[in-house]
Amino acid sequence: MAGPLLEFTGLDNSVFIETGTFKGATIQCAVTHTPFSIIHSIELDYQLYLKAVSMFVAYPEIHLYHGSSLDLLPLIIDRSQPTTIWLDAHKTIDGHRVVGDFIPGCECPLLNEIDLILLEPWTAPLIIVVDDARMFTEQWWTGGGKYAEHFDRRQYPTTKEIFSRLIKAGLKITEKEDRIIANFNPFIIRS
Repeated sequence: MAGPLLEFTGLDNSVFIETGTFKGATIQCAVTHTPFSIIHSIELDYQLYLKAVSMFVAYPEIHLYHGSSLDLLPLIIDRSQPTTIWLDAHKTIDGHRVVGDFIPGCECPLLNEIDLILLEPWTAPLIIVVDDARMFTEQWWTGGGKYAEHFDRRQYPTTKEIFSRLIKAGLKITEKEDRIIANFNPFIIRS
């Protein structure tokens, strides 16, 4: 898991915000392999949230939240702080079963999260990372997306819709592995 976050180690972004804590792997990477001084993570499922609390109790720089990312992001975001936001809140399958809670009718709040993040101008550097980008491609839905039958396609945006939303706000987009990375300066992401 360290790989996806290592590209951010040379940046001045001091704040890391994640939606969708799940099992805590991204937080673990952020706290051990990056220079983020403040780490926030939001988890809708109460049991997964409690597990993360017990895993990270010894890290005062980690702030964990239980609830909807749509309710909590506005309370956490500080547009005056250099921030990397990792968007990964969606219905999850582990093995062949649904893991955790999701809001009925809102398996994937991604576009709403992007709207909240970009609601007001940022005065500090911002990087938005959309994880699991494969889930937004037609290929994943029509031909071999692992466990695609467990998800409601109507509740997930297309890659085109995501790009449109980000470009409209003036962000530059890079696709890397299974992620969409957007920021106002395309040259600050390491290859």
